[in-house]
Amino acid sequence: MLFSHKMKTYAFVGPSGTGKSYRAQMVANERGINFIIDDGLLISGNEVLAGISAKKAPTKIETVRNALFQNDERKKEIQNVIKKKKPESILILGTSDEMVKRIAENLGFEPISETIYITDVATEEETATATSIFTFTALSDLNWKMYLLLVLVIFLIIILPPNDKSKKCDFAIHFPPREVVPPFVLVPMKSAASASK
Repeated sequence: MLFSHKMKTYAFVGPSGTGKSYRAQMVANERGINFIIDDGLLISGNEVLAGISAKKAPTKIETVRNALFQNDERKKEIQNVIKKKKPESILILGTSDEMVKRIAENLGFEPISETIYITDVATEEETATATSIFTFTALSDLNWKMYLLLVLVIFLIIILPPNDKSKKCDFAIHFPPREVVPPFVLVPMKSAASASK
């Protein structure tokens, strides 16, 4: 037996971006749970006790491996803290029943005794709002250089005349007021000059 004490295992399941992490503490408090496994981290209250966020992994494969604790070093780090703290129960967050089951197995926990789903604690409207915020945040984190490159490619493909490649088309980057989206637009030099008059 990996752990010398008995520890009850709970699971909190829902799709990515539906507000699991936000509601996890409420779910844990209602059941007297003080320890949470979320995104490769062992958390108690507002303190991260062990682990590294899976989102910080350099590749998608590593992200999955970290979230499932397939890395022996990360796994032992979590197990050692649990052996020291001896929690009576723990809550595992995941996007599916299979995911939380694999996390419990990889960390040597008892089989999951109860699974709570995001739909049990949040309305459809609340999860939809959380998903919208999650999507917007993810898009906001895009590398601005990649965004600029994409805009330039679209400009070259759509705006520049495809038949007469000998003609040069000078253009300038025009920065409109801050509230305009996207944050910049490409306009021909003449247009920019005439706009400034």
